[in-house]
Amino acid sequence: MNNSSDKKDSSYLLPELCLMAEMSVRTVRYYMQIGLVSKPEGGTRAARYGAQHLEQLLLIKKWSSAGYHWSAYVNCCTAHQPRWK
Repeated sequence: MNNSSDKKDSSYLLPELCLMAEMSVRTVRYYMQIGLVSKPEGGTRAARYGAQHLEQLLLIKKWSSAGYHWSAYVNCCTAHQPRWK
């Protein structure tokens, strides 16, 4: 099988997503609350996250490690209309 298609078709529970992104559940939920990360598929207990969510979190992490505050990221993303909003 093609690894890239496996990643696109993958879905994760919140704890799995947080482990891969190396972020706490609380942090990820906060990012969703303020609109940095798109909402998951499904209800609260059945919520599933995909590759897009992981990409969003890793991008936030990259910007954070470069010294940017999340508010700068929001301003940048709003100006460029990201695909997840």
